[in-house]
Amino acid sequence: MVQQYDKTWPVERALWLAFAAKVRAEMAGGVGSQTDMTLIIPGERHVLTEEEKETLYRIFREVETKEEAAAASAVVEVRKHLEAEAAKGRMGDTQQTATEQSEPPKDKTKAKRPRKKPA
Repeated sequence: MVQQYDKTWPVERALWLAFAAKVRAEMAGGVGSQTDMTLIIPGERHVLTEEEKETLYRIFREVETKEEAAAASAVVEVRKHLEAEAAKGRMGDTQQTATEQSEPPKDKTKAKRPRKKPA
């Protein structure tokens, strides 16, 4: 999903956008799992703690699970629509092959816990 960042956003919305984009980018080559984030707001500079980052990862996983469920539900609704249109004679055969399941493709951006630095 494309977001249009605006400097008038509240800090929590901007933080979420940046964090979610970073986690999704971890699947790209060259983007590691280590995350350092600093909030810079008027009069304050706050480096996120490991506990705060773990909370963000937990929330990300929860959102991802909900998004997967919503996508699966959407696929079911699309299938119902196609079948209804086919029954009305407006479409050809909508039967799927064995490799075309009614589930969305698995998202490979599962949020993982950040790796610990060696001691």
